[in-house]
Amino acid sequence: PFPDAPPDGALKAAQALLAQLGALDEAGRITALGREMARLRAEPRLAAMMLAAPDKPTRALAADIAAILEERDFLAQTASADLQLRLDVLAGRGEGDRAILSRVRQAAKIYRNRLGLGSLPGFGAPGPVVAAGFPDRIAQARGADGSYRLSGGGAGNLPAADPLARNRLLAVASLDGKGAKIRLGAALDADDLPDFLRARCKTTRETGFDPVSNNVSVRERVRLGNLVLRDRAAAPNPEEIQAALAQALSTRLEQLDWTDAAENLCARVAVMRGVDDSYPDLSRATLAATVQDWLAPYLAGMTTLKEAKGLDLYSLLRGLMSHEQATRLDKELPAELNLKHGRVRIDYSGPLPVASARAHVFYGTDATPQLAGGKIPLQLALLSPAQRPIAITADLAGFWRGGWADARRDMRGRYPKHDWPEEPWRG
Repeated sequence: PFPDAPPDGALKAAQALLAQLGALDEAGRITALGREMARLRAEPRLAAMMLAAPDKPTRALAADIAAILEERDFLAQTASADLQLRLDVLAGRGEGDRAILSRVRQAAKIYRNRLGLGSLPGFGAPGPVVAAGFPDRIAQARGADGSYRLSGGGAGNLPAADPLARNRLLAVASLDGKGAKIRLGAALDADDLPDFLRARCKTTRETGFDPVSNNVSVRERVRLGNLVLRDRAAAPNPEEIQAALAQALSTRLEQLDWTDAAENLCARVAVMRGVDDSYPDLSRATLAATVQDWLAPYLAGMTTLKEAKGLDLYSLLRGLMSHEQATRLDKELPAELNLKHGRVRIDYSGPLPVASARAHVFYGTDATPQLAGGKIPLQLALLSPAQRPIAITADLAGFWRGGWADARRDMRGRYPKHDWPEEPWRG
């Protein structure tokens, strides 16, 4: 127990770090590795770093690094944050603060003894060793200005003039909270990550569509936390092409074969939904949002958007209804009227359905046809031979027996060669 309880946030952060280092299991219990770390009597990051080393020479190197990190920097006046420079001095290849160096050598000797290494010299690259103790501080360069993105979130910075800043990837051992300055770090290669960090890497394949080349592209990315360690082009497989084309079409639905029949079908269904909401939503917005469901299966084998133009869009949309729904739609909201003198297309795109045709087509029809059993009014637009409106009415019988007399008189004067009967409902 603590003399004073630590802040809840700090405690949770410490537990999360110990779990990340492998010292605690998912239930928060200490692991076998955690017990080994405790026996080393070192700060958890440093203990994990030493115990993760795969062989004795690397473990000896980890002991040296742990000793360096426990003390003040004996190369504090050096312009570079490169940990390798400190290791060179520790090995006798350079000069540094003698008092601090003495303490570092003594600490390194103690850790070697605890690890059963004797006087074995350290060997290897420091980057992978540091990464084992600081898995949340794998740093990736954002550009050439010395700024880095950290795998565990946040950022770190090096002076652009520091030779260490030439490296794309670093393992950061010491980070100053003020300005997130990287105090000590080591170059790292993605291929040299410790095994437990490699296991945390996630490989994703992300598809896209290039409208200029009209091709599907795939990027294969290896991620570690917030970092993209690798990003390369890959050949798309048939399923990826299919999904990418569908996604591209979600913002390009107009490139499909929108015949008048397809357009009118969507409009008819929209009107029917006002009567029965069990009908599918064929609005452009919903169709765009659900392309992977209704369109993608029919793109199999295609490689370009142009090929999708050949799809029978009307049939695809009609197939979104059940057989019973489609049959009822044709009966209650037909695409056209079948009248004595011809067929008249019904336009469902406006506020009310409208059937427009020359007046003579409606001869022999005495009443306005009903839609949806009379639940939806139908307007009839009677046109002159010049396709200009004579009348627009929802009550054809009333018009024949009322306003038709004046309209007939006008039409007979304008178009005397056409038939303008006094009782057109008789045909």
